[in-house]
Amino acid sequence: MMGQENKHSGLVILQNGIRLYTDYIHGLKSIAISVSINVGARDEIESQNGIAHFLEHMVFKGTNKRSAKQLAEEIESVGGWLNASTEYQRTTYYARALSKDTELCLDLLADMLFNSSFDEIEIQKERQVICQEIGEAYDNPEDHVYTNLQAACFNGQSLGRPILGTQTSLSKINKACLTDFLHKYYIPENIVICVAGDIDPETLAVSIERTFGGATCCETEKVMPRGLPERALAKRTVGTRFDQRNCEQTHIAIAAPGVASRSKQRYVSDLFCEILGGGMASRLFQSIRETRSLAYSVYSFSENYDDTGLVDIYAASDPQSAPLTIGAIRDEIEAMSHSVAIDELKRAKATLKSSALMALETPLGRIDKASHQLFAEGSTFSPDYIADAIDRVSLVEVKNFADFVLSEPWSLSVVGSVDEIAATKALGFATDGPACSLDKKENEA
Repeated sequence: MMGQENKHSGLVILQNGIRLYTDYIHGLKSIAISVSINVGARDEIESQNGIAHFLEHMVFKGTNKRSAKQLAEEIESVGGWLNASTEYQRTTYYARALSKDTELCLDLLADMLFNSSFDEIEIQKERQVICQEIGEAYDNPEDHVYTNLQAACFNGQSLGRPILGTQTSLSKINKACLTDFLHKYYIPENIVICVAGDIDPETLAVSIERTFGGATCCETEKVMPRGLPERALAKRTVGTRFDQRNCEQTHIAIAAPGVASRSKQRYVSDLFCEILGGGMASRLFQSIRETRSLAYSVYSFSENYDDTGLVDIYAASDPQSAPLTIGAIRDEIEAMSHSVAIDELKRAKATLKSSALMALETPLGRIDKASHQLFAEGSTFSPDYIADAIDRVSLVEVKNFADFVLSEPWSLSVVGSVDEIAATKALGFATDGPACSLDKKENEA
């Protein structure tokens, strides 16, 4: 770890290639564990869209040693919990419990990931559960507007498809598909385990070597194959997506060009987004909400993948004000390309540095930060290292980044009533084709 001050924390590599990061936190009586696999929705083929998320659900549905109920009962009998999440690039499994139950957490996680039964009846049941999850996401305009925005930004690519998949793609996923996907991606070199809290790193390493050292595949005694699957490079596309529906508000999501997580400009991107729409003092909040009363909610953030990135901006306004809101967003970015006040930059730097430190005050925050850095950079970074990198960003770099954001066309997604021609015109760019209006039937497919 660069600049790591905690002598009880560090990175080791198990004999089979799994990376283990430990982080001792003085004063705690609990632990947090994450097992992260470098695979997500962007690694799927189109006919199996949603399989990474489906697999994440299925490992909770029983193993060759434990039923789904037994998994839940064992962790909850000690007051702990298990959870998981699937993103475009990562799938992560979590355990949280008192430190005396660390061994149980590890045993449960290893059993789930490498010994799942994938019972056909459970697969059918969980397919229906995920279809309900898809429906819930569709019913939430703020969620759905980003699903459509992703499709506009990466049209025809895995990054442009929904993490949850569709009812059509889920219907094609069976036990063989799930097993093949697990065997391909859940391999030691593709796994990072992070543990933070009340731990003894040496004892923990022995326990993890016992539970994860074999890394055997589901229903086989063979060691998982070596070699990491290749990930296709993403290519940003430009387009618009309109989902006309009756909502009290019109939900707007804009994606402008950004930078990859490994880019030297990532902190510039973060500071730009903080000044633009990071809080109540940001330009978008002050201009669009406080001064012009165009929206209640408005914000921006930097979205970084391994090989590309976006600057995302969200606002919710009344239907008549939607084009004005889009134009106001563009106006603020154009203004930033001409001038950024030193006080704005100082405030943004203070916010990013404090956020980084506050995130490290919980064991879950620490393991999330560590796993992200290990996948993106191959090592972890101390708060001092990050603070120094943030402090080195200049006003000129932020203004130049605003120019970069304006240098290429943006993508637009709108859910709710809107004048499509006026909204597209307010964006200020020509798109790669006519607007695509989506209805409920198309989204369900």
